[in-house]
Amino acid sequence: MKVKMSIFNGKDGFAKDKDKYIKENRLESLDDEVLESIKDIAVAEKLTGAYPTFTSNDTKALFHELRMIKQQNWITIKQNQEIINQLKRLNKS
Repeated sequence: MKVKMSIFNGKDGFAKDKDKYIKENRLESLDDEVLESIKDIAVAEKLTGAYPTFTSNDTKALFHELRMIKQQNWITIKQNQEIINQLKRLNKS
């Protein structure tokens, strides 16, 4: 009997994809709560095909701009996480 892998039936067939996405974007240092949201993004990209085939140069340019903005967002998220971590350490002192 073949087990259907899905995020909807209690089995997470995307676990490897989620972990790979986190590593590729160097996001391992984020809080677990933030990582769970990012893992949802990884699944959404996997389901929608994050790297579609384009026929026009304009569409290709827009896609690459979106990828660049996404990377900038990851940098901002990581910087915010570091600020939060430092504030927590200072608050404990």
